[in-house]
Amino acid sequence: MNDRLYELAVTGFANGGAGIAHDSDGRVVFVAGALPGERVRARIVSRRASFTTAETVDILEPSPERIAPLCPAAAAGAGCCDLSYAAPPYAARLRSAALADVLQRIGKMDGTQAPEPPNVQELDDAPTGWRVRTRLAVGDDGRVGLRARGSARLISQPCAGPVPGMLAGLDRLDAVPGSELVVAVGTDDIRHVCALAPAPRRP
Repeated sequence: MNDRLYELAVTGFANGGAGIAHDSDGRVVFVAGALPGERVRARIVSRRASFTTAETVDILEPSPERIAPLCPAAAAGAGCCDLSYAAPPYAARLRSAALADVLQRIGKMDGTQAPEPPNVQELDDAPTGWRVRTRLAVGDDGRVGLRARGSARLISQPCAGPVPGMLAGLDRLDAVPGSELVVAVGTDDIRHVCALAPAPRRP
């Protein structure tokens, strides 16, 4: 929206993976790429009547739970693997708290508590390679990748979420540029790939 940067103190976490901050006017700002307790420098992406969205540019005061991103694609801006930059057990707790908030605030389920995420230790030991289904885009040059968050730009860096081998060799399928690939691995460990025709362009 503009190139001006703002310093924000992140005090919470929202469903969808963004940190929650407030600007100087008290307006809620959802900050992509930020964790609770951090102070960040962010760029405004959009403004609406009741809230603002922003993206993190610099981490001025990092959370002790921040780690090097586990997913190269997410680190490059792809819309996958939210919280790949947070320690896995902490990320699970954030998601659980966000779910409880949605159930209470939107679902009006007073006193509802989301269950403790199962196998938190397993998340710590093996936080990647768990996804068995994904949807990818085919670029104009035939390369296959993920879309950047909120954009048609193609990200070629690999995602860390899919199970091993799930994305291997997809560039060699000669898929139609502009189409999409839905890739899934069944319980029999067989990979299935479905090509979706390019969506018609709107005038």
